[in-house]
Amino acid sequence: MCDDMKGFFAVSMIVIVFIVFLFFLTFGPSMVSHFGWSERNSELTGQVKKVIQTTPLMCPDRNYIDVSLGVMNNGTGSMSTHDVELWVPNDQLISVLQQASKTGKILTFHYDTMRIGYFCTGTDLVLTSIDQ
Repeated sequence: MCDDMKGFFAVSMIVIVFIVFLFFLTFGPSMVSHFGWSERNSELTGQVKKVIQTTPLMCPDRNYIDVSLGVMNNGTGSMSTHDVELWVPNDQLISVLQQASKTGKILTFHYDTMRIGYFCTGTDLVLTSIDQ
């Protein structure tokens, strides 16, 4: 091998090591700190606007609820432009949530917040329980 090629390979290796070092320096701390939960047992009160059932291409079926934070009673009350979407991993709650969306019943939702919403969840808010 000629000396020019040895120098090229040495410089190439230094550049590759430097790029890998910069990657881990930049993203390493965030990769380690983002796993797990950022909040546990949070609570919100609202009305279920709709239950959304999705069938993603590469993930299992998912159920979500769209919760309106503005509570309406007999057509009067507070209007909210802020809605929250919660992932419902417990399929047993779906029938209760569908009934609540039809009646407009006010519910208290308990949820956890993931630090990172995983690829298949679509949201980082995970419904854990409901107070009726």
